[in-house]
Amino acid sequence: ISLDALEQVQINVSPYDVRQGGFSGASINSVTRSGTNTFRGSLYTYIKGPGTQGYKVEDVTVPHQAFSYNLTGFTVGGPIIPNKLFFFVSAEQEKRTDPGTSFVASDASHTANGVSVSNANADVLDHLKEFLKDSLGRGASYDPGVYQGYSYKTESKKLTIKLDWNLNTANTLTLKYNFLKSSREAPPSNSGSVNSSYGRTPGTYAMPFNGAGYTINNNFDIFIAELNTRISNKASNKLQIGYTSLRDYRAPATSSPFPLVDILDGSGNPLTSFGYEQYTYGNLLNTDVWQLNDIFTLYKGSHEITAGFQGSYKKYSNGFSPSYEGVYRFASIDRFYAAVRDPSVKALRYDLSYTLPANGPFPLVGPKDIELGFFVQDKWRVKENFTLIYGLRVDVPIFQNTFLYNPAVANLTGFYNGTQLNTGQAPHVNPIIGPRIGFNWDVNGDQKTQVRGGVGLFAGPPPFVWISNQASNSGVALFGSVSNSTTTSFSPAVNPNPNWPANSNGAPSKSYSLNVTDPNFKFPQALKSSIAVDQKIDNWIVTLEFTYAKDVNAAFFQNVNLPSTGTALIGADNRTRYAASQIYPVGGAASATVENPNIGNAIYMTNVNKGYAYTATFQIQRNFKNLYVNASYTYSQAKDVMVGGSTATTMWGSKPISADPNAAQLGNSNSYMPHHIIVSASYKFNYGKYFATTFGLIYEAAPSGVGSYVYSGDINNDGQTSNDLLYIPTEADHASGKYVTAGGGGVDTRTSEDVWYEINQYIKQDKYLNANRGKYAERNAVIFPWYNRVDANITQDFYLKAGKNTHTLRLSVDIVNVGNLINKDWGVYRLPSAGTGSSILAAGVPNVINVGLISAKVVNGAPVY
Repeated sequence: ISLDALEQVQINVSPYDVRQGGFSGASINSVTRSGTNTFRGSLYTYIKGPGTQGYKVEDVTVPHQAFSYNLTGFTVGGPIIPNKLFFFVSAEQEKRTDPGTSFVASDASHTANGVSVSNANADVLDHLKEFLKDSLGRGASYDPGVYQGYSYKTESKKLTIKLDWNLNTANTLTLKYNFLKSSREAPPSNSGSVNSSYGRTPGTYAMPFNGAGYTINNNFDIFIAELNTRISNKASNKLQIGYTSLRDYRAPATSSPFPLVDILDGSGNPLTSFGYEQYTYGNLLNTDVWQLNDIFTLYKGSHEITAGFQGSYKKYSNGFSPSYEGVYRFASIDRFYAAVRDPSVKALRYDLSYTLPANGPFPLVGPKDIELGFFVQDKWRVKENFTLIYGLRVDVPIFQNTFLYNPAVANLTGFYNGTQLNTGQAPHVNPIIGPRIGFNWDVNGDQKTQVRGGVGLFAGPPPFVWISNQASNSGVALFGSVSNSTTTSFSPAVNPNPNWPANSNGAPSKSYSLNVTDPNFKFPQALKSSIAVDQKIDNWIVTLEFTYAKDVNAAFFQNVNLPSTGTALIGADNRTRYAASQIYPVGGAASATVENPNIGNAIYMTNVNKGYAYTATFQIQRNFKNLYVNASYTYSQAKDVMVGGSTATTMWGSKPISADPNAAQLGNSNSYMPHHIIVSASYKFNYGKYFATTFGLIYEAAPSGVGSYVYSGDINNDGQTSNDLLYIPTEADHASGKYVTAGGGGVDTRTSEDVWYEINQYIKQDKYLNANRGKYAERNAVIFPWYNRVDANITQDFYLKAGKNTHTLRLSVDIVNVGNLINKDWGVYRLPSAGTGSSILAAGVPNVINVGLISAKVVNGAPVY
C-alpha cells in the first residue's frame, strides 16, 4: 500500500487491548487517509540511478552497473456531497532495475580471485553455452541465458480507493478497496544445491546463468466495509465485513522446459547452474479470506466496557513440487559433457517429482479453516491519573479436514520416540485463552512522570504453508519422487524423465517423504510483558523500558524418520553420528511395497514451550520550536528453537545443531541484535513568505549480524549439510591424540602437523573460538563487527499562492549511508564471505569428507571422526 495513502501506521508489539489479536509477534495497523470538505491532492515522483550510487568501500571499487528506480504516484480527495459523502484515491507505480551480479567471470583481462572476479572462467562458460545451444549432440537445443551483465526488474502498481458516507447523525459507512499487482525477478534458490549458503549465487566460486532464475508475482484485491454506529451517548458499535484475495505465484525466467543442472568445479565447489529453477514449476498460493468483526462498547461511569467478535474463513490453494523438471548435479563440467554423450555416465545426484498418474494434472492442495475470536474487557479509569485495562480473549481455530489419508503410513511403526503419523488428521479444535492486563499511571497527575506496562498472552496463526505441507506430502495420489539418485543418466527431457518413468497406472508410490502436523498442535502463543517509565525534565522526555516475552506454544519441527540413538564419535568431538544403515529406518528398503513404502524425511510439526526474548531500552527526545532530536540505545537477547523457513523440511534441517537434531535446543535467534543505537534529528527553518528548508539525519550503530561456525559437510550423517556446529579443539586435545588432523592428499602436501598448526593459529586469532575451546560452537553466537551508518535528508519547500489556496512544491534528496560518500572507510558493513578460510581449515580426510576444522584418527586402518 502506498505510504502516501496512509494517515497513520501503528506497530503494536504487546498491546494489552484485547481487541487486537491474531498475532504472537507483532501487528501492523494502517489507517487510510480520508477525503474532507476541501479538495486536496498530490503528485510525486522519486528517481535513482547510477549517478546517485557510491562505488568505493575502503580499498574496493565496485564495478559500475546500470540500474534505475522510479516511483510515481498521485493522491486526490474531497467531497462528493459536502458534509455527507467524501472520497479519497491513491495510485502509484514503482519500477526498478537492479544488477543481477557485480561479479565477472575470470578471463585474460580479469584474474581469478581478484576483486569481484569469479573463479568461474568465461571461456569455459561460453563453450558450455554454445554446447547447449548446438543441439546438445542429441537433437535438442537450449539457451541458458547469460552469466554476467544481466539485470533484475521489480515492478508494482497500487491503487487505494476510500469512500466515507455520513448516512445520518448516528451512522457512518466506510468502503475501502486496495489493489496491488507486482512482480520481482530473482536468482535461483541455493536450497537443494551443493551449498545452501552460496551454491547458485554469483560470487567467488560460481557464475550461474540467468535463465535459472524466476519471477515471483504478488497480487491482491482487498474489500473492506465498516459501519460505525452511535447507539446513544453511552453506547457505540463497529461492524466490519471484508474479503481479501491474494494471488502469489512464480514463473520461470525462461519458458523453455529443461532440467536444472548444477555443475561443480571438480573440487566440490559450485561452478555454474542452468535450467528450470528447482522450486518454480507449479509454485502458487491462492488465498481467500472472508472476515466479519463486530465490537460493541458501553460507557458506564469510569468504565469503558467492550465486548466483541472477530471471525474469518480462510481458504488456500497451494501448488509446490520441488524438482518437477528434474535436478542434476555433476562433479565437473567434463563429467557433464561425458554424461550428455554417454548414458552410462551417471549424475552425481538426481532429484525428480512427478504427478500420479504419469502426465496427470498438476495437483493443488490447501487447508481451510475458520478462526473465531471472542473478547471482553474493561477500561477502568480508577483515578484521574490511573487507568487500568483488563480483559480476556479466546481464539478458536477450526480446521476443515481437507487432508488425504494414507493407510500405509498409519500402519508404520518405528518413528522417533514412537510417534504415530496420520496424514488424514487435521489439528483438533484447540481454543487459545489469552488474558491481558495493562495500566497507565500519571504519578503526580501533572503528566511529568508516567509509569506504564502490563502482561498478557498473545496468539496467532503460523504460516499456513507449514500446515498445507501435510496435504502436499502424504504419499497419496499427489506425487511420486526420486531423491539423491546416483544411477540416473542425463536427459534434456523433462517430466516425465525417460530415465525415471513415472508409475503409469497411477498406483500410490512406494517411496516418498512425509509432512504431518500433531493433532494437538496449537497456534503459536507467547506471554508478553513490559514496564516503562517516561519522565519529563524541562522539555526533554526520558524513557526507560523493559520488555520480556516467553514462548508458551512455539512451532517445532522434528524429522521422526531418524533413529532415537546413534553412535558417539571417537575423539574430542564425541557427538552422535548415525550409521548409513540407521538413516530413514522406516520402510521396506529393497522390498518396498505400496503397503510398506520407503519413507524419506518425515517432518512432524508440534509445539514446545522453549524460547524467550527481552529488551532494555533507554531513550531521550526533545521537540524544540524547529528542531526535533531523539536518541535511543537498546540491549536485547533472543533465543528460540527454530530458525525459520518456507517449508517444513527447511524449518527442521536449516538450524545449526550439535546435539540430537530432533531435540528442542535453544540458540540465539537469527534476528538477535544484542546492541542497537539510533540517533535522529531534524531541523526546519522558514524564511521569507514562500520558502522552508528541512535537514534530517539518522545515525544507526549495531553489529552487522550474527552467525554460526559450522562444518561444511554432514558430520552427524542426518542428511543435512552445513548445519553441524563446530567442535573447537584445545591444544590438549591434539597433544593427547583426541583431535588428530589428517594430512593432505593429491595437490595438498601438508602434513597432519601442518594442518593442526593452521587450525590452531586460526582459532587463536578469533575471539570467540579462542574463548570457547573444548566446547561446541553455539548457534548464532558469533557477533559480527559493528557498523556505523548515517542517512541524510534535505527537503526544500516552495509555497505557491493561488487565490485562497496554498500549494507546495517539494524537492527532496535522501542520501543513504552518507558517511561512506564522504569517506570510503566510513559506513562499512563487515560480513563473513561464503567459504572464507576453507583452504586453511580443510582437513582433507581422504575418502571420508572434506570439511572445515574436522578431526579424525585412524582406527583399524580406517579414519574415524
